[in-house]
Amino acid sequence: MRDIEDLFKNSLKDHELPYNASAWTKMSEKLDAKNSGSNGALKWSIGIAGIVLIAALYFFTQKEPITDKVQTAVIINKDENQTTENLEEKKVQTVNVVPDKSTSKKNEPKIEDSRLTEAKPVNPIHETNIDEKVTNLKPPVYREVATLNIKPEKTNSPLKFDKPRDHCLGEKLTYTNLNNKSIYILSPSEELEEIGSSDKTTLPLYETGRYQIGILNKDQTFVGSESFNVSVAKQLQINTDDYLNFESGLPVLNVQALTEKEVQWLVNGKKIQENGNSNSCLLFDKGNYNIKASYKDGNGCQSTDEISFFVEKNYNLLAVNAFTPNSSDHRNNTFMPFALTKRDVAFNMIIIDPTNGAVIFKTSNAGQPWKGINKNTGDLVDENKPFVWKVVLQNPEIGERPEYMGTVVRL
Repeated sequence: MRDIEDLFKNSLKDHELPYNASAWTKMSEKLDAKNSGSNGALKWSIGIAGIVLIAALYFFTQKEPITDKVQTAVIINKDENQTTENLEEKKVQTVNVVPDKSTSKKNEPKIEDSRLTEAKPVNPIHETNIDEKVTNLKPPVYREVATLNIKPEKTNSPLKFDKPRDHCLGEKLTYTNLNNKSIYILSPSEELEEIGSSDKTTLPLYETGRYQIGILNKDQTFVGSESFNVSVAKQLQINTDDYLNFESGLPVLNVQALTEKEVQWLVNGKKIQENGNSNSCLLFDKGNYNIKASYKDGNGCQSTDEISFFVEKNYNLLAVNAFTPNSSDHRNNTFMPFALTKRDVAFNMIIIDPTNGAVIFKTSNAGQPWKGINKNTGDLVDENKPFVWKVVLQNPEIGERPEYMGTVVRL
């Protein structure tokens, strides 16, 4: 009991109750009127007990402010049937909470109860006053977080398609599938041509229009990726003479293509050097000739046309086989291959006597023909006797042989 009183004294040592003089005067008058003549000791005992009761009630009901340095929590286990006298027998737990040093007040006394032997420290996080926790909240700190390198799911690699060039009607498309699944070619008439995995196909192009290359999706619907066009080549037509023209001393066949564009010419599959919409074909040998002209139109299609021409005999410098030295016609009284008089070509010509092989005449000038005289004797050769002539060209035309031979007689 002594300890409880000391506790009250220590707690109320510096506490002052508000004093009301009029209230105390009224209470004293009432006590004096009611208890006049009673024992004075009893009256003072009751007064002291009232003061103690009021102080005790004020102590337990008044909440002292919590300091920033030390907070003492006292937990008293009570029982409904327990009296004030046996409070001493109950255990009291004291928890010392050490707050943040930055907010503590200096020189504030620390309150502890040395009599409590079973006091246990309690985690300050759970026992700290709620108001203190709220006031000590710190603003959140935002930090940069490294971005995760998330690899995407593997997907099938895109299909590969070569871009084909535009084609012309009648050509063939050769296409290779570079993928591990089938692809398809869709024609203008919507016919599908399948090309297996890593396979190759050659497709004749018999339709004009747009062709597509692609795949079939899950719904078996064609999906195109590349395309090309098939066009009709513009028609080309060539014209030719019905005979050879020897005006230049050469066997010329004049041909012409009915187009303003430059045309490439081929004779029996061999290219002629000169190109253009017209040309002169040299046909030296006897036989049939195939003359072909071709060019590419605006769509890149090659347009062609060809004709055939037949040559009845070999070209032999347009030489005659007889002449009359005594004729008044200058075109017939000497011998010189006619082509040599028209062509600008270097040559050597000789006349040979077939009886002994002797050369009886020689010239390299088209203006000096043979007049029928044997240069070895100075006499005219015998009539109706055939003599051999031979011409060697120094710079023949392309496709022309360099040597020509024949026979001639004097009439």
